[in-house]
Amino acid sequence: MMRGQSPEHCLRAWALDSGPSAGWELLPAPATNAGFREHTAFAIAHAQADRLILLVDDEPLDRTPDSPPTWIWRPGFYAGEVTAQLCQPDGTLVEHYLLDVSPDPAKSGREVFREMLEEVWEEDPLLVAGTEPATRRIGSLDDTQDPFIELARLRRHAPDLLRALRAIRARPRQSLVRRRESAPLHRVRFVDRRTALAAARNPELVEFLTKGTSSVTLGRATLDVPRVEETLDCAANRCLAALVNGVARRAGSLVTRLQAIVDAERTSDTRSSLAVRWPIRRAFLERLAEDLARLKSQTPLAEVSRPEISASGLNAISSDPLYARAWGSGWKALRTGLAGDPSEERLWISPSWEIYERWCFVRLSKALRELKAELAWERTGERSAPAWVGRGVDEQVELLLQPTFNSQRPSAKGVFWSVSGRRIPDLVVRVRRGKRESFLVLDAKYRCTRSAVLDAMTSAHVYQDSLRMANRRPEASLLLIPAGGGAPWLEEPAFQENHRVGAVPFHLDRQVTLPALLTKCVGG
Repeated sequence: MMRGQSPEHCLRAWALDSGPSAGWELLPAPATNAGFREHTAFAIAHAQADRLILLVDDEPLDRTPDSPPTWIWRPGFYAGEVTAQLCQPDGTLVEHYLLDVSPDPAKSGREVFREMLEEVWEEDPLLVAGTEPATRRIGSLDDTQDPFIELARLRRHAPDLLRALRAIRARPRQSLVRRRESAPLHRVRFVDRRTALAAARNPELVEFLTKGTSSVTLGRATLDVPRVEETLDCAANRCLAALVNGVARRAGSLVTRLQAIVDAERTSDTRSSLAVRWPIRRAFLERLAEDLARLKSQTPLAEVSRPEISASGLNAISSDPLYARAWGSGWKALRTGLAGDPSEERLWISPSWEIYERWCFVRLSKALRELKAELAWERTGERSAPAWVGRGVDEQVELLLQPTFNSQRPSAKGVFWSVSGRRIPDLVVRVRRGKRESFLVLDAKYRCTRSAVLDAMTSAHVYQDSLRMANRRPEASLLLIPAGGGAPWLEEPAFQENHRVGAVPFHLDRQVTLPALLTKCVGG
């Protein structure tokens, strides 16, 4: 239940197909609330649901007209931990929750999915990064840049930065600065060597200081004296100003970059909409930019002559707990990278079907490298279309993730194209041996029931009929599924040999067996 609330005021959830009697209470973070599944509709109830708003990964949930009203949530194609926020109508946070979504029961089990995710993460964290509500813990520094990673870091660390900056306003660091000024004799309290040398060049002052006599002009005489004063324009505050400028630029650039992504988004039945979550995220970024601009116009940042990161500034920051806390939060909000051991940060991940697709790419690449160990293998390609290429004497084997087959016949030999519309299959294995070239298409499908497999076979038929490399058809177009038994005749090697289509169980196991047609294509 919520802290400080009676039991009747806590959130309660149940699957619509099970009814309220099978429901369970939701505990606020840091507790994790299990029981949610992909593609299952859930009702979430609260005693004051008619006066509160429930956001799941920044998406406001719709309320039913029932009395009392409930919120309805249907997790999509994702598995992982999702953040939910219970808010007042003005946006004030009442409580936040962590909802744990498990894979669809028609897919592989929860532990198997987690192991697949870890294996893909070990190969390349960017193959996991995505935009779905589900999150996972992420690690330390490398040079990865991604707008959704940057947004996640700002959401996590910018509030801590703002709190630290507000605390610094009450206790800013200062430094002493020495200046020089001309002061009349009656205001002189301290002199130094430079003052004495300047006075020695004034005969009236020399006469006064040595003989005690004065002239009528002595009252207008001045001395060049040192003056020590406190200033906020110090190295620590200059470093802090540079950090705040960096976070403000990041927030501004993310508004532009993410808006472009949302504008270019296409409606999809297999991905969660970014557009419905964008207003909350845009409001956060704009509010962050406004808060930072306000702090820059106030003490101590307003007194800084220039933003500057220096060794003396960093030393001063490290010795002051308030400044160290602000610097640490700001650096975490700006840093890049995914690699390394898990930390306290969380990253939005790809849909579960895409995680399986990427896992198939990782596992197939390992199996091909073992099968053709005599070739020199290297990872190539961009983030959106990575590839493994093995080269040998008069031989080359490639594993491509989501290559594009455009609907225009190319003039160059060996180029992919489609006789109908533009196609982007999940995986393609291309083999060049001497003058002979061949390729095989693999389409990863995360569901394995009979109806799901038979429905997915449509893509195998389309790829087999439409895809070309020069004038050559695929050797076969096969589905990769996480478990067998849904349509067993499609899994028989003889059927696949005769019809050039079929389904291959491809699941998490210590020893992955390559499809017979793939082994023949690569090893022939």
